[in-house]
Amino acid sequence: MMTIVPIVLGIIGLSRIKRSGQSGKGLAIAGIVLGAVSIIGWVLLIVFSFALVNKMDEEGVFDDMQNGVYDSSVQQYGDDPELDALYDACGAGDADACSELYWDAPSGSEYEDFALGQQ
Repeated sequence: MMTIVPIVLGIIGLSRIKRSGQSGKGLAIAGIVLGAVSIIGWVLLIVFSFALVNKMDEEGVFDDMQNGVYDSSVQQYGDDPELDALYDACGAGDADACSELYWDAPSGSEYEDFALGQQ
């Protein structure tokens, strides 16, 4: 991992500076700090990536993609009974139905546009 290199070299530099009295203490400390910040950044990126994938799995995004929920023939009101029911509930003011309609509808469809316009 390249993020460890500045930490190791910074520690080595600090020990040599302490023994020899040379300048460069600030650069050694900067290397250690930047290396640590880089490690923290990578850890956060990995944690957030796993959290995002887990959330997508919980929401059924992967199942929808695998099962072909995003059928291109489903585009407007009357094409899908389940989406029609959500459309009607959304039109009646049910915010949860609007949200579900938006996420369940194929991208660019009348269903999606309607749900987006109601929110």
